Amino acid sequence: MKRFLIFTLAVICAGAFSLNSAQSAVPQLINYQGILTDAVGDPVADDTYMVKFIIWDASAAGNDKWNSGFQNITTVDGLFEYILGSDVALPDDIFEDTIRYLGITVGADAEIMPRTRLVSAGYAYHALRADTAGIAVSVFSNSIGSAEVIDNSFTSADLAANF
Repeated sequence: MKRFLIFTLAVICAGAFSLNSAQSAVPQLINYQGILTDAVGDPVADDTYMVKFIIWDASAAGNDKWNSGFQNITTVDGLFEYILGSDVALPDDIFEDTIRYLGITVGADAEIMPRTRLVSAGYAYHALRADTAGIAVSVFSNSIGSAEVIDNSFTSADLAANF
């Protein structure tokens, strides 16, 4: 019985540590998709365009928090995709404030206005609460506290009651 409880404790601890390593594997990238149009609103010709993406702290003027520099963007029927952070890394603290706007400049033209407000996706907003991380910490804390339970020869039912 003791071996089973020690094995269970080891599995719980390994799971808690793997949660920590999984957190560090989150890519620091943001997918952005758009459509480039000409002056009358028609999609631009299929081609490669020089486009610069800047994350700002304001809807107009303001301070740039990140700048991709000019990147070659290929369009199909005006549609394009760019992964923010793929060529120039996004700073870890870029979203410490809730007000961020994406500015886009195509070639020698002025920045497209208005800028696009960057907002949370539904499940990303939920991640703010990180309820599964809280559960993992709780289980890990309880399992460490249960080491005394194992030494005192409590039954598995007693151990389960602590969870």
